[in-house]
Amino acid sequence: MDENKSSYRVRIKIGEKEFEVEGDREFVEKNAEILFNKLYQETTSKETGTVREEKPNFNEFINERAKIFGKDPDQLSGSQKILLIAYYVFKFEGGRDFTYDDVEKYSQEARLSGLANPRQYMSELIRKGFVKEGEVSEGKKKTFKILRGGIQYVESGFKESYETVEKSSETVSS
Repeated sequence: MDENKSSYRVRIKIGEKEFEVEGDREFVEKNAEILFNKLYQETTSKETGTVREEKPNFNEFINERAKIFGKDPDQLSGSQKILLIAYYVFKFEGGRDFTYDDVEKYSQEARLSGLANPRQYMSELIRKGFVKEGEVSEGKKKTFKILRGGIQYVESGFKESYETVEKSSETVSS
């Protein structure tokens, strides 16, 4: 190896699995992150007993999520239900944008109540910075994208971070 280049090595062990990456800084950072994420997902999936090779149906998904939050799916707010639909479409349908048709389809599939007027909830999610309007699809349907804040909000169990609360109050006062 060139004397001017430093060699880096990272060893990560999660549970019984371990890996090591060695090389220049860029190589180590890139590959260590990829391997860590893969190893972490495998390990946590096995620990929680939720190993799935295929996507869960939406009804299973929302029931599991609601249970994690300590609620029944119908106890979730309308905006939380829509955000779970957006998260499901993002995670299990290739990261695509979602539409009002998705909201209707998945709310009917899971027999969710309280989504008669999804537009009011969508406005709230956009204002809070969880979702943004996307392009108009080929079928002339309005699409929406779940944003990082929305993903984090779902993954945190619907606990708003300080930044989100601060952003929503800035939006209201502007």
